[in-house]
Amino acid sequence: MESGVDEYQWLNHQMESFFKEHIDTQRLLKNSRKTLKTYYLSKMMMEHCERNSQEQVGIRLYSEFYAVVLLKPELKGELTAERLGEEAQVLRKFIIANVLSEICQKYFEVEMTEMGEREAAIIGMNIPSLDNMERLQECVENLQQITEESFSFSCIALLGTACRGIGGIHESYVQAQSMEEYINLLDTPVIRYDKVKDLRFVYEYPEEMELKIIHAMKIGDEKTAGKCMMEVFDRNLSGQVKANTYRCLIFDMIGTLLKGASTGGYNHTDPEIGVLEQISVKTPVEEAKDKFLKCLGSICLHIRQIRAKASEDNIFSQKVEDYVNQNFTDPDLNISIASQYFRITPSYLSSLYKKQTGKSLLDFINNVRIDFAEGLLKKGCSVADAAEQSGFRDSAGFIRAFKKKKGITPGQLKKEF
Repeated sequence: MESGVDEYQWLNHQMESFFKEHIDTQRLLKNSRKTLKTYYLSKMMMEHCERNSQEQVGIRLYSEFYAVVLLKPELKGELTAERLGEEAQVLRKFIIANVLSEICQKYFEVEMTEMGEREAAIIGMNIPSLDNMERLQECVENLQQITEESFSFSCIALLGTACRGIGGIHESYVQAQSMEEYINLLDTPVIRYDKVKDLRFVYEYPEEMELKIIHAMKIGDEKTAGKCMMEVFDRNLSGQVKANTYRCLIFDMIGTLLKGASTGGYNHTDPEIGVLEQISVKTPVEEAKDKFLKCLGSICLHIRQIRAKASEDNIFSQKVEDYVNQNFTDPDLNISIASQYFRITPSYLSSLYKKQTGKSLLDFINNVRIDFAEGLLKKGCSVADAAEQSGFRDSAGFIRAFKKKKGITPGQLKKEF
């Protein structure tokens, strides 16, 4: 102590400094112990651990079986984590941890910790009975009711099964974590692994139903195709199904749309299918159905437009055939004469007709003449007269063309009649 300083004031100052440092040290130790506890609890869930020196940081787990519960405050509507704010998120998790601990400690051993955006509960029990799992679910449902009524927010709970030993904490955590993909699929606030693991894996999508959808799409019948598609969805997703079942059904339905689009002549489906490829097992069923209907509507619209254009194009080929049917008896009728009538080049007329009908225009002219000549021969007309009246210049050319198409000569046909 320096000279001239009051002893009492000096001692008082020393005492205040000592107690302040002591309090700061205790606070630091307390925070460090809390951090270590969180670390050890997280490690026990993330890795398969055995019992060790965890009691030194305040972890006391003496039960024979453990179940993990993951809880996450639910954000509704347009409310995002950013808009909610970090402090509000921390407060919600704090409420969940304290309320659930208070409810569960009457029946179970409880340790709470944070796991990212979720609050995690390690629930210890001596008997992994169905009654204990039902009681645990009741505790979670009580928590959800309290947060809804008293704090105006809800939370989703994922429950793993009760597994043996400290090592079972990791096993139960993995089970609970795997239930996340069922949140939107099952649309329920509590999802238990022991109930989900036995869900239906197979689904019904008969081949005749797929063909019905494809045939409806082929003519752009959006209403019939959509009705059949929704029937498949409702038949398979009305109850509880495995996430893989949902995923496989989505892929199958996308395949059906691609087949229907191709059959209808529409092969540029990237924009429509790109939207469907964003669907995951987390996508609510109703949202997925809505996306499929919109995609189907867009594809059917394109198919109807393609059919309308094809119908307009076929009007020209029909005009060409009408012209041939009216003039085939003229021996001078050929592609060049027909092109002059339609005021286009012979090559363009020939290629345009083939593009629209898939047939050769020259073959069509010959076939019309031969079919007409066949009718004359069956009525008793001579080969020479049939050739002349059908538009052939001579009998030799008529006989060659007739045999090439019919497989027999005109004379052999006459003998049959």
